[in-house]
Formats: sequence, structure tokens, C-alpha cells
Amino acid sequence: MALEFIYTIGPWNKINLYTDSLSVLEALNTFKTSKQEILAIKNDILEMSKEKSITLHWIPAHTGIQGNETADSYAKKATTKPYIEKIPKKSFKQLKNAISNVQIQIWQERWASPTTKNGRHTEKLIPAVSIHTKKFSHFIVQFLSGHGRFPAYFVRFGRSLNIKCPCGAVGDTLHYVVNCPFTEKADQVCGSMKPRHLNCLAHFGDPPDGSIDVRESVYMYLYKEKIAREHLTGPQHYPDNGLVSGTRGKVSRNQEEEAD
Repeated sequence: MALEFIYTIGPWNKINLYTDSLSVLEALNTFKTSKQEILAIKNDILEMSKEKSITLHWIPAHTGIQGNETADSYAKKATTKPYIEKIPKKSFKQLKNAISNVQIQIWQERWASPTTKNGRHTEKLIPAVSIHTKKFSHFIVQFLSGHGRFPAYFVRFGRSLNIKCPCGAVGDTLHYVVNCPFTEKADQVCGSMKPRHLNCLAHFGDPPDGSIDVRESVYMYLYKEKIAREHLTGPQHYPDNGLVSGTRGKVSRNQEEEAD
């Protein structure tokens, strides 16, 4: 406000500005700053300094200095007005945050929409796009995206005709972590925190109980113990799984028999 007033005072060449905000003066005296408000004040002072001599002074607040007390009283009166005479400009950071919030809202609506086809498996685990996920190993990425050496994945990409786990259920990634009897012994490794319901799985990123590490341990355990490979693709456990070896698209003999 004071700088705007200076533009209107005509021929005065020496200007003294007084403020009780020491933090503002320190910020103006700092070479490196990213605050848009401070940068705007610096630019205004720089432009005015071409024609006027401007000096900034600090005065202590609430010490009986008449000019400062008068300014404070007018500021308090302004807060009682029913409307704002002048809307302050938003900083670059505020505008950036506002745009980001709108983008996230649009993204969330698309993500949760029943008409959206892609990413439905991941949406069950991460229902809110605003969740800040950590950097995961490729094992957890496979789990979140529904990829990996599982029957449902191989059927989806034409590598098998059998979508079943040996236990009889659909062999997707959630099945092996949530309710497969072949992975029950993982409880001995991970204890009672093994995730067996989607409410637990829905908090990827920053769960208060640190269960993300447990989930990663579960998946690592399944992979390292070859549960995924033996129970899904191992010939001794799954001799008729019909998995294709070699060129994509070729169907093995037991697949043809099953299809018939």
C-alpha cells in the first residue's frame, strides 16, 4: 500500500518508509528468495529508485510511536468492514497450488469413475490419487499393477488358458496375498500383520503402522520361496497349467485339449 501511494505523491524525491515488520526487511535484504510477494516489492522499489531515493526503516511495534499506532488502528478498522475493498493478488505459489488441486480433483473423479477401464486393480489398492506413494521395489509394483507370474496375468496376455490357482480360486495377485491357503505359512514370517483385507491394502504410501514394509516382506517371501513359480508354473505342482514356453501366441498340446 505504501509503495502504491508513492506513485501518487508527485515531485517528492526522498522517501522514508517505516515498518514494524523486521522479517519483511530481512527478507528484502536477502539476495536469494523465492517468495513472490518479496520479489514484487523488490521490483517496485527498484523501479521507483530510478527517480526517487527510498530508505526503509524499522520501528518497534506497540511502543507509542504515533505514526505506527495510527497505522495499526486503521488496520483494525479495516477488519470490521463487511467487504474487501481491494483483493490482494495471489502469489505464484498460491496459483500453482490452486491449479494442482483442481487437477487432482479431476484426476480423482476419472480414477473413481465406473466408466474408467484402465487401472481397476490398482484402484482397489490405491483409491485416492492424492496418496503419496513411496518408491517400491519391482515386486510391489507388480502387485499394485496386477502383473507378475500369476495365472490371471498369463491368461490376460494370452500365455495360458488356465486362470485358476491350484487351490481352485482365480489366481491373481490379491488372491495370493489375501486368501490363498498355499501362502498361509507366510504368516510365520510376517506375523498377524499379513494383509488379508482390502482396508489394509488401501493405505499404500504412508500407513501409520508401517505395514507397507510387511506387505513388501510378504511379496518378497512369496517370490524368494518360489511360491509364485512353483504353485503357478512348476510342472511338479501344476503339470497341466498350459503355460507357453517360447514364442508368444503358440498354444501347447494340453491347452488345445483343454480348449476342446
